[in-house]
Amino acid sequence: MVKLQAKIDSMKQDLSIIVQNYGYKTVKEFITEYKAAKTKYSDYKIKLSECQNQEKRESIKEKLKFYQMSAKEQNRHQSYLNDGNIR
Repeated sequence: MVKLQAKIDSMKQDLSIIVQNYGYKTVKEFITEYKAAKTKYSDYKIKLSECQNQEKRESIKEKLKFYQMSAKEQNRHQSYLNDGNIR
């Protein structure tokens, strides 16, 4: 049990040194920053997904409008041909 506690204490010390090498004063400060960054990244991914879905909807609307205009033009052309205006 004593060896296990000594190992845990050593690992805590190593962790403290690691975070200090990256500019944090304490492990607690690092954890606080990490959680804030994780939350911001999660929010970013949600907004990105929403934006991509919006772009897909807009793209579909644009395609639909293009196909509707093409169909109208084809109908107009077909109507012109059916009226016997071409000799």
